Amino acid sequence: QMCIRDSNEVVRLNTENRKLRDQAKVMGKEKINLEIQLDKDAAFRKTMESDNSILKEEIEKLKEEKVLIKANLERIYEDQLAESKEIISQAMKQLEAKHKQEASTFTKSINANLQQIEICLLYTSPSPRDSCASRMPSSACKKKKKK
Repeated sequence: QMCIRDSNEVVRLNTENRKLRDQAKVMGKEKINLEIQLDKDAAFRKTMESDNSILKEEIEKLKEEKVLIKANLERIYEDQLAESKEIISQAMKQLEAKHKQEASTFTKSINANLQQIEICLLYTSPSPRDSCASRMPSSACKKKKKK
């Protein structure tokens, strides 16, 4: 009986040993898979760090380009503003010259018309029948009376 028990014990131990070996194989495979995954993660992390570094450089380049573009836009704005001011100034000078010419033409026309108009002032002395108040200013009447 003891042999049978020992034999059963040996079988049980062998079975457990086999299970433990199977588990060790599975754990070994899992360990290998985990190591592979860790290597992949490390490679991915390095790639991400490299990409991050590249992106940071690109961002800095874009910031520099932004500054240059802003400076160029300001220069273009100033140039266009100066050009617009010059165009407006020239237009104002042209309008001024046109108005001067029109005013000169109008003045000449008025002078020509005035030369054509003959002004005739006819002075008639008052007749004795006219009273002082009706024909002459009151001051003239007073002067006349004093004489």
